[in-house]
Amino acid sequence: MDERIGKLISKLDTAIGILIVPAVSNQIIREAKTLVTEISLELGNIVNEEEFQETINEDKLEEMKEYLKNTHCSYDKDQVISEYIAGNISYLSNYSLDEFYVEWDGVYCTDLETYTNDVFNNVIQLVCNVIDSYKANNEEVK
Repeated sequence: MDERIGKLISKLDTAIGILIVPAVSNQIIREAKTLVTEISLELGNIVNEEEFQETINEDKLEEMKEYLKNTHCSYDKDQVISEYIAGNISYLSNYSLDEFYVEWDGVYCTDLETYTNDVFNNVIQLVCNVIDSYKANNEEVK
């Protein structure tokens, strides 16, 4: 909770305490006490809703990272890669990705399946790093 809002709520609660005894005998003070109480409660609710929303956002970001990283539980990485690579490149559609190889300057580096898996894993890690950076920047703003 923002420290300034917390102090304001505390001052309102103190004002409510001061008004309790006079409110018993005076209708105007009783109405003022009721109004101050309502404002204090609503301010507390607003702050709690904002804190709850921030928690949801943090939780969702972590959930998203875990989903991306845990391919064995959340989605079939191999299927995603093969459908995207083999499915979108027509001359690869009748072959397995491990039947192709990657070479650099005439030297064999790896097969296409291993290469695409490595690229995929690196992209997921970069996305997770961006999420962590986003979270860190939002922490600094608070």
